[in-house]
Amino acid sequence: FSGSFDGQGHTVTFKNADWGLFGYVRGSEGAVATIKNVKTKGSINHSGIAHEVAYAHFENCINGATITVNHIRAAGVIGSAVGVRLGNGTTANDVKITNCGNEASVTGLGNIGGIIGWANVNTRVENCYNAGNINGKEAVGGIAGFLQSSFRGETYVKNSYNSGTVTGTEYVAGIVGDAMNTVQIADSYNAGKAHYAIAGNVYNNTVQITRCYFLGTASANSSPDYTWYTEEEMAARATAVSGQEMSSAEFAALLGSAFKASCPYPVLSWQCTWTVATPTP
Repeated sequence: FSGSFDGQGHTVTFKNADWGLFGYVRGSEGAVATIKNVKTKGSINHSGIAHEVAYAHFENCINGATITVNHIRAAGVIGSAVGVRLGNGTTANDVKITNCGNEASVTGLGNIGGIIGWANVNTRVENCYNAGNINGKEAVGGIAGFLQSSFRGETYVKNSYNSGTVTGTEYVAGIVGDAMNTVQIADSYNAGKAHYAIAGNVYNNTVQITRCYFLGTASANSSPDYTWYTEEEMAARATAVSGQEMSSAEFAALLGSAFKASCPYPVLSWQCTWTVATPTP
């Protein structure tokens, strides 16, 4: 698919479907594909909204379908964002995921996430949440399984949160399972149980984790310890807070205008205004 799709707030129900809404979405540098305003529920054997994407933007997409796969790269919203190979040997892409959420369990092998499973360049995740349980082997995250950045664009997770349980064998975290090369994780929080709260693996010291928070009783550490970080850099990655602190209006205000106080913990401001259209007979 390479055009624009507006679900107008409707819900699409699947029953043990091989594919979700879209198998492959690929726009171009001058004509980015757009998918927006749609919900899914039921059960799917691939990612809920799209399996593989390039040059595509997603907005107001909510997955409520159980995802069960026997392969790598799967998530509630997008399985993988794979860049387009250019003639000079570099890779280019433009993928943006905003105001999206996952509310069901996702189970697979490696590179498994609530929002996106795998992304290699210029993939931005903002104002998204995961409330489902995410299960896999390696590179498993509440928001993203694996993220990698490059000089051809930013790759980040911002203003997002996870409240689901995240389990796996290696590189397992509440926000990003495996982060590499200038990936940014900012202004986000994790309240779900996970081995590491924010990042399960930080490949090198270019990964930036700033203004992040986590429920101290759900995860012992924000991310693994590496010798190339100073004690100050380690402390700046993320702050552990109590359940009482996380449920306060002060904590929601600390996160910024993208969040709103709720019960038990803050939600994204747009979650309070998302409406479902009346189906046409």
